[in-house]
Amino acid sequence: YIEEKRRVGVWGDDIEIHALSEMYDMPIQIYAYSNTPMRTFSESRNSSGKVIMLSYHRSSHYNSIVDLDVEPSKRIISDSLGTLEELAIAKCSYINNSNRIMSALEGGD
Repeated sequence: YIEEKRRVGVWGDDIEIHALSEMYDMPIQIYAYSNTPMRTFSESRNSSGKVIMLSYHRSSHYNSIVDLDVEPSKRIISDSLGTLEELAIAKCSYINNSNRIMSALEGGD
């Protein structure tokens, strides 16, 4: 899977969008030809009200939608590149390690 995604001309789809929604703990709304989302990816417990919005074009391409009325410092993701990703990976590692420990303690190896 990873080798395939690394190839030139191979793009993300629903699986990656769902993963991004989980990683950033924000719903992701997909728009196409309407101001009503055609789909929302969300298992978010985020109560900030922030939403990542993407437009979907020609059944094959996504673009980010940015509210130009919001100043850049107050937009959804303003951390330096990689910061949120590193935190999300650390959180997942912690949860996985905790689950392994609990399983071992319960005798479930």
